[in-house]
Amino acid sequence: MRTRQHNGGGSEAIVNPNTEQTDRELPLGLASLILAMIGLVLFFLPILGIPISAIALIAGGAGWMVSMIWKIGSLRWAVGGMALSALALSLNLAIAYAPATDIPSRGFVPVLAVPDRPYIPPPSRFDY
Repeated sequence: MRTRQHNGGGSEAIVNPNTEQTDRELPLGLASLILAMIGLVLFFLPILGIPISAIALIAGGAGWMVSMIWKIGSLRWAVGGMALSALALSLNLAIAYAPATDIPSRGFVPVLAVPDRPYIPPPSRFDY
């Protein structure tokens, strides 16, 4: 049964009183996907990207658990958020730990072999 409800300004809205909103969607999967996108954009700042991607992974896991146990929410959003947050987290970790292995130490002296010129050591310190 549909009833007409007056909004006061002369307009009418048709309201169905039989529909009730008993199912509340938990937007954990959507939050996971949005946070994962932010973490992926912030890959060049790992100090921000790693925690945001980790929170997105946790939110995606919670959304997956809620959708599997209580059948509330969307499983697709949760799985998509978890996949994208895992990608963002791995990219952020790769950026964070890449310089530690590629930058040579202070004692490293590159050896450039030039066949026609002999090696000339740098000048020594001048002592008074």
